[in-house]
Amino acid sequence: MSELTLADLKVGRVYRAKRPAPAGTIFSAFVADRQIRWISATGMELQYDSPSIPAGGRYRRVSVDAFLKWARRDVTDELPENGDWATWPIGRRDGDKEGQS
Repeated sequence: MSELTLADLKVGRVYRAKRPAPAGTIFSAFVADRQIRWISATGMELQYDSPSIPAGGRYRRVSVDAFLKWARRDVTDELPENGDWATWPIGRRDGDKEGQS
């Protein structure tokens, strides 16, 4: 699988980490995926939403380079149809090492 580039990042799409982690509580755990909310006109910075951001918290803002180092792939089409985040734990998929500690 090739590395993501700035051209691959799209507002509204959800991306998963190279090393996925849980977010939320033990009773309601989700995968700490990130949904891009905004990309700067210069392509240097972006803002994202995630289940790791507390209710009422501000969207995180990071450099595109930092996001690309974190991100492994786009998982938007794999999320539940009702718009929820993916639940934790996640299993192996297509040989990925996701869900493995």
